[in-house]
Amino acid sequence: MAVRGQRDGRSARGRREESRAVGQAERERPVGVSQGRPHPTADASESSYRRAAFASLANCRALTPTPLSMQSIEAKALSLALEVGVVSVGDVHAWADRRIRSAEKPDFKLIELSTEPDSAGCLSLLHELAADGDKAIVATLALRHLAIAYAAKRVSPRTAATMVSRLLDEGYIPDDDAARQMAWFTEDLALIDVKEYSPELESRILGDFTVFLARFNYAS
Repeated sequence: MAVRGQRDGRSARGRREESRAVGQAERERPVGVSQGRPHPTADASESSYRRAAFASLANCRALTPTPLSMQSIEAKALSLALEVGVVSVGDVHAWADRRIRSAEKPDFKLIELSTEPDSAGCLSLLHELAADGDKAIVATLALRHLAIAYAAKRVSPRTAATMVSRLLDEGYIPDDDAARQMAWFTEDLALIDVKEYSPELESRILGDFTVFLARFNYAS
């Protein structure tokens, strides 16, 4: 009699890990063997990811011609991060204070935001200040918030998965390569949260995710 949850002598977890290993091998094939760029690993050059990070920042600056439009885009990215708990009310206050100091005539909503004690109130004001603008820029800034929080161990893999999944669902994607990686990590991080992977595989996935986020943490 077959054991429930097994097929061909393999457990559901075993089949999942085997599938994950095959997918990982496919991602790591050299360019030209399979379509797209290889999936980053923990052995990737730090300098190459830092160059990519500064390129992302340069693109943000090149595509946002006015400080006001950049302020609106930053507010949108911050609202996405606040909604899932990647940033705190204190982080929002710090951003509002920086914007107030840099503006000749700051928006009154910024002044309100800088002293708003409630998370829901901050979110409402951010929505009023926000504009979608270029979704690639919003995504880059939102992922930067996630990178900083994740590096500081302020968010769990599950929260990170929620953030990445939301960005994907709403079309906030830095580029096509990042979109593919975000899709992989959304599933993998959620499964790590419920202990579906072996410790070795879990460690490798988390290492890969750390390297991926390093592209966006250009302030570090």
